[in-house]
Amino acid sequence: MNTTTQAILDWARLYIPDSKTRLKSVRGLEIGRTTVATALRETFYLKHSAIGSVFLYVDPYTYSSTASLKIAATTDKVFLFNATLQSCIFPKSSEKSIRPDQFKPVLADYEYSERQPYFYTDTELATFLPLAISYLNNTYEFSYTYTGTISTLIPSTTTDSAKELMAKALAIIVRKDLVDEQKRKGYGVRFRGPMMSLDNVQAMKSFEEGTAQLEKSIAEKRDVDKIGGMSTGQGIDVYTENVVTK
Repeated sequence: MNTTTQAILDWARLYIPDSKTRLKSVRGLEIGRTTVATALRETFYLKHSAIGSVFLYVDPYTYSSTASLKIAATTDKVFLFNATLQSCIFPKSSEKSIRPDQFKPVLADYEYSERQPYFYTDTELATFLPLAISYLNNTYEFSYTYTGTISTLIPSTTTDSAKELMAKALAIIVRKDLVDEQKRKGYGVRFRGPMMSLDNVQAMKSFEEGTAQLEKSIAEKRDVDKIGGMSTGQGIDVYTENVVTK
């Protein structure tokens, strides 16, 4: 699928919402204990593919990642991080940087992308995109175009502003379709018991209000673009009404 189309689909998932992944943080996760003699390097592995910085804590110090143990100073508290293998390698005692002691727990701090269960596939979302682009053009007077269909669909623009508008329009179409589908299935249950309550009617109302806010944001963007596109010195016509009385 085209990268621009994929970016719009990924962005739209935040508005639907139907995210494939979410960023999770790991704090103080034990990934092993130092056991190898300090005369040797020792390797530990993260349990997830880390995004961004990785820190390890081995009492009493926090260690940060480095690209090379050979260039580390004597006061550095570092480990060699291999992003491909997700491995963390501590130096041996003969190397300059500080080596953690034996028989200490190694605690990791990092972030990773956790997979989430999602409702719509990318292919299914792409089937709504032509309708979303037509919705922008017909309802808000934009003039976007596209070529191809579904897996080969390519929108006419690559700017972030246009991608955001298309993503919001796509989310609006999908959200409305979802509400209509749930209504056809009889979605609208209220239940209150001694230990719990369930109000799907209110949930649906809140969902629809969120959709209305998306529509409002597109209308506001359209108005701002119209004003910004006016040539220098151009004014807005102001009309007055003259009332004639006898």
